[in-house]
Amino acid sequence: SPKRPKTRSAPCPICEHMFYPGNSMSRHMNQKHDTQFNRPFNCPECDRQGLAKTIITDRETWMRHMEERHGRDGQTGTAVSQPDLRLNLKRKACDEIEGQISRGVGKIRDI
Repeated sequence: SPKRPKTRSAPCPICEHMFYPGNSMSRHMNQKHDTQFNRPFNCPECDRQGLAKTIITDRETWMRHMEERHGRDGQTGTAVSQPDLRLNLKRKACDEIEGQISRGVGKIRDI
């Protein structure tokens, strides 16, 4: 029987190299882009989408940004499930509110 053509999966979020199912984008990120995180850089995905510039300063910032802003895992490029994405957005909102309260912004007063 004739072989079906392989379908491509998500592109690398940094260099757009396409991966076939089963190939390891995680390995690619570690081998090809590990030094990328040694100095700040603009998120290439934001640049491609015409979004506001976002400066990535380290791998942790990259992972969080990719998940929250683009709905993708920053290491594998795969889509983050919607429940996970919503939970992370809720956590981020709670962290922002806690930060404002600790800085004295929006303090609750007794009436």
